[in-house]
Order: sequence, then structure tokens, then C-alpha cells
Amino acid sequence: MATYLDDVFFLPPQIIIDQETIVLKELSTEGKSKIVYVADHAKSGAVSKIYSKCVFIIPKPGREEEVAQESLLCGDLARRCSSDYLAISMRQLKDSQDVFLADLAEGDMMNRDFQRYLQGNFAGTVRAFLDVCRSGYALHVEEIAHGDIKLENFLVFSDGKRGYTVKLSDWGKTKMLVEGKSTLMSGNASHSPPEQLTSCQGDVYGLGLVGIELLEIMLKIPVQERIATQLLPKKTTLSTLICRAAASAFGVTLTESKQESIHSHIDFLKQRLLEQGVCSVASLAMSSILKHMTVDDPKDRYSSGLAAYYLENI
Repeated sequence: MATYLDDVFFLPPQIIIDQETIVLKELSTEGKSKIVYVADHAKSGAVSKIYSKCVFIIPKPGREEEVAQESLLCGDLARRCSSDYLAISMRQLKDSQDVFLADLAEGDMMNRDFQRYLQGNFAGTVRAFLDVCRSGYALHVEEIAHGDIKLENFLVFSDGKRGYTVKLSDWGKTKMLVEGKSTLMSGNASHSPPEQLTSCQGDVYGLGLVGIELLEIMLKIPVQERIATQLLPKKTTLSTLICRAAASAFGVTLTESKQESIHSHIDFLKQRLLEQGVCSVASLAMSSILKHMTVDDPKDRYSSGLAAYYLENI
């Protein structure tokens, strides 16, 4: 697991730190637009002190403009959103050159240490889910939709006071909405809402699915029985793209409803909570919140702020 990392850099491909000064270790190549490196080791000198605790994000060939746009968007986000639950910051690296600096912690919510912390820990799971909903609210109150909500896009930060703080990251699909209007969705299919549109309420659907996944970790549900394995699509298919086009052009939802299956799974998790000794009131409250976040009709979903409010009172 990586040590605490202060910053993330978006750099043009020609600006690569001298390998003799900074040893870069590849962290992730899953993203389509960028490769992520961590400064694994730094030799002595002023430059190495600056970069010794940094993550370098370098565009993949042909994706330079896409990554540059994400960098600019992050600057807007940093100016508009002030939240302890968003992993984002901004500063200058060189004269007139904007470089994106975002916080990065020990890992995403799939890392083993965090999973061990959650297992059997209902209070800790509620706190983590509350952080997740607060991150959505921080964006939505500014009429900003993240557009790519999924477990892997939340980063885990050690916090001596409360165990961990969870923050939302990865801004490649984020949209500034005009008067709250939705836009055509792109990218991640697994946590996308039935209406297949990028909107604040679309984000809420994904936040609810993340809440389900946190409960599954807490309850030690086997991977083959988890919602991501049983019910969520693994990738964006042609049928998904057709559904998104229909939703954008005609406001028609063509995706097959999974509401009944998802809500049955939530009932299953509620029963497991009761078996684990969680009181019936708290179990019912968590179940109700998750169901209201994952209904098919976006008008009937809780807002991220309302979900956070109810979680605070569990």
C-alpha cells in the first residue's frame, strides 16, 4: 500500500522529471486517458524535496487535450467547492503553467486496511457512507455532477480522530450543469442510473450503490454474492450507448429496471445486519436510505443532502 501522498500532478508528456533525481513507480494504468506514477524514491537536492511525495499523472498518447481539460475543470472546482470530502486542490508549478494538484491517500476504498476497518464495524461504515454522501452534496449544491460515481473513485485518508475520512476524486466526467439540467452520460456503466444521464440525481443513484458495497464489506459478503458481481454491468456496451442516446434525445429510458433486484438485495443486507446485532431501528433506517437513493425514477430519489441528513441521525 502506498504511503501518504500529498499531491497529484497533471503534466504535459514532455515535462517528465529526471529519472536520476526522482524514481517513478507506476501506480495505475486502468484509466483510458492517463497513466499514474508515484514518486517512489527521491535523491538529495532541492528538486527531489519538492517532488518526493507526489503523484504524477501523464496523458496517454492522443489524450493530451482530454487531460488538459480535466486540469482546467479541477481549477474551477477548487474555486467553487470547499469541502473536506473532495480530493482536489490547485496551484502553479511554473510561470503561467497550471498544474492540477489533488490529494491522494493510502488507497481507494478497495484497499485491504480500510476493508479490515469496516468489517463488523457498523458505526464506521455509516461514517464512511456519510462522507460519500457529503462529497456528493458538496458538488450538487453548486449544480455540479460528478458523472462517474463508483467505489474506486473514493480515496481513503487516515484520520486519527475518527479512523478514516473518505473523499471523492477523479474529475474526468464531471459536468457543470446549467440550471440543474442533465447532460448525456459517458464512461462508467456499472453505477450509472437507469435514465443514463449525467445529473445530480444520477450521481445519487451511484452513491446509493456505493453505500450498498460498503455494507457488503462490513458484513463480509462473499464477492460472488455482491451487487457488483450479480447485478451491475461490467462495462459499457453498445446497448448502453443506445440507451444513453435515446435518453438524451427523447427523454426515454430504455434500460431494464433493476430496482426490484437491488431492493431485494438491500432487504437481504438488512437481515444480515439484524443477525450481526445491529438494532432494528438502525438497520431499517439504513435500508430505507439505500432504497430511496436507488429507485428508478430520479424525481423520487433522495438528494445527496437529504441522505446525509438521515445518515447523521442513525
